[in-house]
Amino acid sequence: MMGCLMCLWARVKLYLGNASDAIDKLSLMDTTSQASETDYFANMLWAFAEQGNFNDVGDQLEVYSVTQASLDTTAVPFYVKAKYTWAKEKNRGKCIAQLDHALVIQLRRVFPQIRGMQRFGIDTFASPSLPPSGVFYSELDPSVVLCIIRSLINHLPSLPISSSQTPPLILQRLNATMRMITNTMPHVREVLFIQAYLLYLSGRLPDAQKILSQCLSDDNESEESVVNITRNENEQQMIGADESNHKNGSGWGGVGMETSFGSGQNKHKSQIEDNVSGYIEASLLLSRIMLENGDLEGAKTRLNDALAREFNIRKNTSYCIIMGQALVRSRIPQDIEEGKKMLLNTLSMP
Repeated sequence: MMGCLMCLWARVKLYLGNASDAIDKLSLMDTTSQASETDYFANMLWAFAEQGNFNDVGDQLEVYSVTQASLDTTAVPFYVKAKYTWAKEKNRGKCIAQLDHALVIQLRRVFPQIRGMQRFGIDTFASPSLPPSGVFYSELDPSVVLCIIRSLINHLPSLPISSSQTPPLILQRLNATMRMITNTMPHVREVLFIQAYLLYLSGRLPDAQKILSQCLSDDNESEESVVNITRNENEQQMIGADESNHKNGSGWGGVGMETSFGSGQNKHKSQIEDNVSGYIEASLLLSRIMLENGDLEGAKTRLNDALAREFNIRKNTSYCIIMGQALVRSRIPQDIEEGKKMLLNTLSMP
C-alpha cells in the first residue's frame, strides 16, 4: 500500500512540474514487488526527463527494457522515450510515433478494444459499460493522457487546415480522445481548452470558438484542474481499499498528505503557451480565431480582458502578435503605428 501511495505522490509532483520532490518520494518506495518496480522505473524515467537529465534517461530506458517483461502496460516509458528522442535526435516523425503509441497504450487500459495503431473514432469510446469513476480515473489517468496530447500538439503544425480538408489521422485520434475526456470532465477549463485547440487545428473554427466561449465562462472560473480531480478519485479509491490503515494513521495521513495542489497552472499545462494560465491560453486562442474571422474589435476586447487579468501578458509573444495585427488592420493611423511597434518588438522576444 505504501508503495502505491509513494508512487501516486511522485506522479502528482511530476504533474506539477516538481521533479526533485518526485524523486524524493520515489526514494521511499518499496520496489520488491513487480508492480512497484514497474511504477518506480516509469516515474523515475519521467522525473529525469523533466529535469532534462537525458543521459540518465537513456540509462534507465536500457535497464527498464531489460527488467520489464512488457513495455506495453504503461504509457509513461513511451512518453519519456519521445522526450528523449526529441532531445537527442530532433526526429519529429519518430517522436510523434512514440507519443501516438503512448496514447494508444494508455487508452487501452480502459478501452481494451483498441488494438495497435489502427484508426479509431468517437464510437470507440461509446461503451455503455464504463467502469466506476474512481476506477476510470485511476486506470485512464487523464492527466497522463493530457500530457501526451499536449506534447503531440507541440510537434504538429501550428496553423489550422482548411475547413474543407479531412484532418490527418493523428488529429482525428486526438479529437476523438478529447471528446471522450470532455464528456467525463465537462467543466474543466484545461480539458475544454485542449479540445478547442484541436478543433482549431482541424479547421473547425466555429466549433472551437463555441467551446472557448464556454471555457471562459464564469461557470468554469473556479473549477479544479485535471490533476486535482484525478488525485481526489484515486484518494477515495485507495482509502476505500485500505480503510483500517487510514483510521490508524498509516494511510494518507501517515505520509504527510497536503490539502491542496494549487490551481492547476502546472508545467504540462503551459506547454502550448509559456507561463500563462488556462484562462489566458483560451483568451489568446479565441482572440486569434476572432482575428482570422475579421472581428478586429472582438479580438482586441478579448485581449484587453486578458490583460486586465494578467498584466504580464504584455510580454507574451502571441499576445503581441495578435494585438499588433489587429491594430495594424484597424485603419486608424495611431493604432497602426502602435501595432507596427508591437510586431517589431516580437522580433527581440524569446
